[in-house]
Amino acid sequence: MLGARFVSGMPHGIFFALGAVACERLADPGKASRDVTLMVLGQTSANFLGVPLGAWLGFAFSWRFIFIGIASLAVVLIFALCFWLPSLPVKKQPLPREIEPLKHAWPWIILGGVALGSGGFYAYYSYADPIMETITHLPAEEMTLVMIVAGGAMFFGNLASAPLTKRFSDEALVAFGQTLIVIATLCALFFSANKYPAVFFLALAAFGYYFLAGPMQALIIQGTKDAKIIIAALGQVAYNGANAIGAWLGGEAIKVSDSSISCAIPASVLGFASAVLFVSIFFYSRKRANQRTGR
Repeated sequence: MLGARFVSGMPHGIFFALGAVACERLADPGKASRDVTLMVLGQTSANFLGVPLGAWLGFAFSWRFIFIGIASLAVVLIFALCFWLPSLPVKKQPLPREIEPLKHAWPWIILGGVALGSGGFYAYYSYADPIMETITHLPAEEMTLVMIVAGGAMFFGNLASAPLTKRFSDEALVAFGQTLIVIATLCALFFSANKYPAVFFLALAAFGYYFLAGPMQALIIQGTKDAKIIIAALGQVAYNGANAIGAWLGGEAIKVSDSSISCAIPASVLGFASAVLFVSIFFYSRKRANQRTGR
């Protein structure tokens, strides 16, 4: 089972990387950020609907039904892509030209912000269950409802950011979403002893993380020319690597303090660093835009 989990996880990064690049190439002029955000909506829909549905199938019938369902949907997806995804010409480039953008600081700054933000979110979100159990003292049977609320917050966060891409830059949306996560984790640190604030701030963090998910994907591949797929893949490495490191940091904080809510401390620190970085990027980008227009 562990081997199967490892193999099934291997395509995850390149799948989302290629999906973001395909969306950008197929999008109408000026609508790439919106379309990439809508692509990420598929992932949030899975969190909102697929996770509780899978849990129900497992409890009602057998855990095998979950894997049968996933495999069946994967087959359907393969046929759907073959029939409906337009053919996109392959742009073959020499490797030195493809990795040229990686020689500049800008992509690494963005990827660093991604890593900090994801690490902060998962330092907190990975321990939602023990926080609700030991700090909020929520009955175990209510945790399914809590996770549905969090999944719904992810879904609506993603849905809310899609139309805003017409009016605001990707940098502004990412900075706003990251700021929401910082507020949520800081408040969770002090107010998680009470049921409704605990659930609200968990949902707010989830909302913020998926509010910025689409604009973040668009920002990662923005201006990377021939290195879009490589940069997008590195973006997934930053996401997933930071998820693991963030969860580890949260666990270390809990180990030192012997309190599950202490995971919100590294979450807040990492989130704050990411928020400051993206706010700085927003003002820098706006300054550059004003200089180009002569303002």
